[in-house]
Amino acid sequence: MPCLVCGSSDTTYMNLHHTFFYPPQISSPGAGSLCSSCKDGSKKLMDFLQELDKNPEKPPLVTFRPKGLSSALCWLKVLKEKGDLSNERLGFLEEISFAFENRIHTDISLKPDDGPAIFAHKAVLASRSPIFKTILEADGCKAPPTEAISLPGISSQEFKSLLSFLYRGTLPDEEFRKHAHALLVASDKYDIPFLRKKCELQILGNLESSNVFEVLKLSQNCSSETLKKNALEAIVMHHEEILSSKEYVEFGHSNPDLVMEISWALSKKLSNTT
Repeated sequence: MPCLVCGSSDTTYMNLHHTFFYPPQISSPGAGSLCSSCKDGSKKLMDFLQELDKNPEKPPLVTFRPKGLSSALCWLKVLKEKGDLSNERLGFLEEISFAFENRIHTDISLKPDDGPAIFAHKAVLASRSPIFKTILEADGCKAPPTEAISLPGISSQEFKSLLSFLYRGTLPDEEFRKHAHALLVASDKYDIPFLRKKCELQILGNLESSNVFEVLKLSQNCSSETLKKNALEAIVMHHEEILSSKEYVEFGHSNPDLVMEISWALSKKLSNTT
C-alpha cells in the first residue's frame, strides 16, 4: 500500500487512530500506511504540538488557549508579526544613520590617525559608550567645536566602520570581516560590550591554524577570555601541526607568557587522556 502522504511504496504500517489527524470524536478511516520518513516527520510534528500545549504562556492578542495545530498556526502568526516589527524597527533606526551620513545637525568632529575629520552626533556617541560620554562631558567639548577631537590608534576606514556600527548596530559582513580585529580593540578601549560580542563571534567564525596565534595575542590585548579559550583549544586540538610551525617559533620569541599558557593547556589535555 502506498504512503498516504507522499505516495511512496516504501511504507510502514501505522494506526492512524492515534494521530492528531483524527481526534476521537471524528470517525477515522482506520489503519493506513506511512513511509518511514513521513512517519518520523509526523511524530516530530505531534511532539512539537504537544510541547506547545504544555507552554502556559499565551501569544499576544490571543484571548483563548488553542490546541494542537491551531496553537502552532497561532504561534507562527505571532512570530511573523514580531519579525515584521523588527524590520520596521530597523527601518526606523536607519533614519538616524541617514542623519550621520548626510551630516544633519552634527555637533562634533573627530580625527582618526589618517584622513580628514569625521562629523557625528554627541548624543549618539555618549549613549553608546561611557568613555565617549566622559570625553564629551569635558569642558573643551561643551562649547561648539573649533577643532576636531583626536582619536589615535584607529585608521579613517576603521573609525568610519565603528561609527556606522554605533548608529546602525550592524555592519555588512565583508566590512565586519575586514575590520573585526580593529573594532574589537575599539570596543575594549571605548567600553562597547555589544560590539565586543559581535567582534568575538566574527573572529571565532574565521579562526584557523593560519591566524590562531594572532587571535591569541589579540585576546590578551583586549582581555577577551572568550577568544583566548577558543584559541587555546584550537592549538591543543591541532598541536602536532601548529606547534611545529615556523609561526609558533616566531610567536614564542615575542610572547613568552602566552607560550606558557599554551604549554599548560596542552599538558592538561594530555594528562586527561592518559
